[in-house]
Amino acid sequence: ITMTMNALLAAGDQVIAMEPCYQVLQEIARSRNCEVVPWAARFNEATSLFEYDLTDLTELFSAAGARRPKMLILNTPHNPTGYHFYGKQAPAGGSAVGEILRLCAESGTIVFSDEMYGRILQDFQSASGERLFHTFAGLSNTIVLSGLSKPQGLP
Repeated sequence: ITMTMNALLAAGDQVIAMEPCYQVLQEIARSRNCEVVPWAARFNEATSLFEYDLTDLTELFSAAGARRPKMLILNTPHNPTGYHFYGKQAPAGGSAVGEILRLCAESGTIVFSDEMYGRILQDFQSASGERLFHTFAGLSNTIVLSGLSKPQGLP
């Protein structure tokens, strides 16, 4: 995390980060004197779950104006809420992942996706048979953090 952010971020850069998130993800950006803008989870009364609203993310990108965000920090599946974007729909239709990638591509924003818990979900399916987890790995302008410590219980 440190090497990646030190290489890609500079003082004054704007970083949008899911909140809450693994604290280090925000603090390293702050240590680089970046402006960290939180993308806060909302409690959905109907589902009794915390969720991330793509309309909020779109507004954060719009508010940045000409000062486009340098990086979007995702934590998916999210710790501690368990929220993930896979299979979710964007407000205007299409997939949530597609909408995130579209917003970032239009502004030249790097996606940093912390997927440390992703492998835990890789073998699970929804009731309709869709896999619950798909990685951002290999997608344009993305960096993925993953490892064996969470899914394999390694130190």
